Amino acid sequence: MMRLIQDPLRISRSVQTNAFYFAGILLLSGCANFPTEFFAGKPEVMDLSMLSEAQQKHYELSLHYIESAHYDVAEEKLVSIIEEYPQFPDAYNALGVIHERRGRVSKGGESFLKAIELNPDFDVAVMNYGALKCYTSGATGIIEAISLRYDDRVKSRLYSTAAKCYINNHELALGQQTVDTAIALDDSYAPSYLYLAQIHYQNKQYESAKQSVDRFNDLQGYTYESAKLGLSIHRYLKDQREVTKYQHVLATQFNEEV
Repeated sequence: MMRLIQDPLRISRSVQTNAFYFAGILLLSGCANFPTEFFAGKPEVMDLSMLSEAQQKHYELSLHYIESAHYDVAEEKLVSIIEEYPQFPDAYNALGVIHERRGRVSKGGESFLKAIELNPDFDVAVMNYGALKCYTSGATGIIEAISLRYDDRVKSRLYSTAAKCYINNHELALGQQTVDTAIALDDSYAPSYLYLAQIHYQNKQYESAKQSVDRFNDLQGYTYESAKLGLSIHRYLKDQREVTKYQHVLATQFNEEV
């Protein structure tokens, strides 16, 4: 049984996560739900509120059963939800976690990928898929899964998480090529800019790193990871005003004194 992301298990999209790490635990939850108008021009994403009251309860119970390692019961409830609501992405993400915990990595990857297809902005499903595939087949395995049947937003997420895999394996040139492809496909997907900033930072290209992390923050807002990176970048740039700003962000938003 693998442990790929170091974070408490969650399922619903009601809890926001800021970063993911390998050698930890797969995530069950994702970003907060957005109102329908946020996705103007995009297919509406099914969220928990669209399920019947009974299935909402089954879904919430499935979280409890997963966290307490009662996988058979959790899987039964999730399969029931998917049969009735096949467009509900959170159920596929949760099912992917069950598959991974039981060593069924191929089924786990398929479930995470289905969640991404249904909601390309489901960042936790992207993280889970990327972590699992990076662990089992590397960044090339992620890229090989990209098919013409996916729209540009889905392709962008897969290229982006492949870039993260390259970065973790210290293959920065391949990481930059891959994240550039992700941005070309969708220039509004925030994590791509964070990964690009990390690459520039490791290559000591601090001005470029600054521009990329600024773009990430503009799209998504500060995360702990982006604030720490921004602080490090501006220390190298000797920009005390920005250093002070990031110190304040870390202290007031993430309870970290620097």
